[in-house]
Amino acid sequence: MIANKSTRRQGISLLEMVVAGTMITTIMMGLALVFRTAGHTWEVVDRDYAAERQISSVVRHFVRESREAASVISISNRGDQITLLMNDSSVRTWRRDENGEVQYQMNFDQAFKPLADGIEQLQFTGFDAAGVQVDDDPTDIQLVRIVARSQRETAQDASLEHESKVWIRTW
Repeated sequence: MIANKSTRRQGISLLEMVVAGTMITTIMMGLALVFRTAGHTWEVVDRDYAAERQISSVVRHFVRESREAASVISISNRGDQITLLMNDSSVRTWRRDENGEVQYQMNFDQAFKPLADGIEQLQFTGFDAAGVQVDDDPTDIQLVRIVARSQRETAQDASLEHESKVWIRTW
């Protein structure tokens, strides 16, 4: 007669241990890939949004300040610098330097202060009293258009551009 012994296992086998370790490693690698991709996407979107905020803030600052302008003193030949005479006889100047930094000066006796960086192009254009014809003579300029451009990192529609026009009140 054969003895009926029930076999009880004590612990787990080496094969079960290897399978469990492989499964945990695969899950952890998948999670690491997901988190790395999400982090990279976050950084790209954040840099794109920062570029958009920079050009938007430059345009808003110019529009807000130039509403109080009495006249245009000068616009540079390249169109990347403008100087305005304000109603209180103070002078305001905006310019973009070769490094892409937009700077602002309150009066000629003060130093330029940075407004934004990473601006690819800043363009000021003066128009006549009708707002139709481009005018190079500062005494005849009644409307100023500002265009600020920057680049996003994304491949689709990489160019960012903000544009605004401001009437210069000389009356």
